[in-house]
Amino acid sequence: MPPLDRYYPFLLGMGLILSPLNLAALGNAAGLTGSYFPIVLLSVLAVHLLTAQSYQALFDAGPGEGREASPDTPRADPFLTLLLGSRLSLAITAVPLILVSAGFIFNELFLYWFPNFGFAYGMLIILLLLNLLGEKSVLRTQFFLVGIAFVGIWLISTIGLWSVFFPPEAVKHSNPESGPAFPGIATALLIFVGFDLTHSNRYGESRSFSRFPFRMATVLVVSGLSFLLWGIVSLLHVSASDLVETTVAHIVAARNILGEPGTRIMGVVVLAGSGAAVNALFFSIPRLLAGLPDGENKPASAKQAKPKAIFLILLGGVIALVMALGLAGEPELEVALKAALLLWLTQNAFVHLLVLIRKRRDRMKTAFSRTAPLTGLVLLTVGLVGIIREENQTFLLISLFLAFLLISWSLSLIFMKHSRLRTGTPEA
Repeated sequence: MPPLDRYYPFLLGMGLILSPLNLAALGNAAGLTGSYFPIVLLSVLAVHLLTAQSYQALFDAGPGEGREASPDTPRADPFLTLLLGSRLSLAITAVPLILVSAGFIFNELFLYWFPNFGFAYGMLIILLLLNLLGEKSVLRTQFFLVGIAFVGIWLISTIGLWSVFFPPEAVKHSNPESGPAFPGIATALLIFVGFDLTHSNRYGESRSFSRFPFRMATVLVVSGLSFLLWGIVSLLHVSASDLVETTVAHIVAARNILGEPGTRIMGVVVLAGSGAAVNALFFSIPRLLAGLPDGENKPASAKQAKPKAIFLILLGGVIALVMALGLAGEPELEVALKAALLLWLTQNAFVHLLVLIRKRRDRMKTAFSRTAPLTGLVLLTVGLVGIIREENQTFLLISLFLAFLLISWSLSLIFMKHSRLRTGTPEA
């Protein structure tokens, strides 16, 4: 296994979380919850850690050496539907917003004469070509992008924290206001969506399969501590109301901490985070689609090479079309993004449900062993209901959620039928 390959779950899961959309949402969540922000962030982090634990329980009895997937493993149809729906819908809704955001930052902070959409399309093409070149180039680039984003966040956070303890003359720091508002809790819950991005990419590689949950937890802990520090520092330098009202809370906080240099450093973080997030989705989704079980005993690389290129080009074309239609600036796309995030949370809740079903069948398991998945299922369900209730365009949100679910269900049927036809398995 190549040296970087063993770290790809961390690199890709972390890359998606470092999206500029999450950096902006983190600032908004900090402003909404105020002095309760650390408690809120650590609480939602604990909820996602419960999900990582349920993945561990699922993987312990999941596909492996000489074992077939049972009906309640990740290869089951309902899980496949949620898996396809969450990944594809997030890519189609989030990537245009991420690319346009990166283009805006590049135009405002670095080259004023360079068109926003020109940069967005340029980044899209470069990342598509990069993923067509092969895994090694993608992982090396991802390592660089994630590293740059992390260094930038920790650098500004450290400087911001230092200036609080040793403030220059005439510098005033804001006092965090008290929340907590449920929209802030809901926003914080959505920030860590995607930590499990890579669990589904390599069903056939059992030697590393069981280590995915540990890497999921690592992604959560590292990103959680980084975001906790940055959120606290933001509250110390920007008033809670200002963090709520702006759509670029991370840029505002960086400017207040370090002036123009801070703004440029955060601009680099945004560009690196944008590339890392899009790269993570482009790397993962085609491999998920091309690597679905087809009953053939070919090596994974032989099965995936051509299909993943086709899937990647199609995905890039859809994203380019969304930007060309001008949807990246429309509020409806933001609602669609929230629907995609809800679908991903639904998939995580389904993981808890699968674990509960398995533990109920296992008479050796005690009631205590079901506490963690049951708690995770209840908390995610409450979060899902709360997020839907807080949305102003509830009907549109639910409609898009159901549309994504229906489309992914149709795709899963197509893939399963294609698998039966290739293996000669008669349909029921």
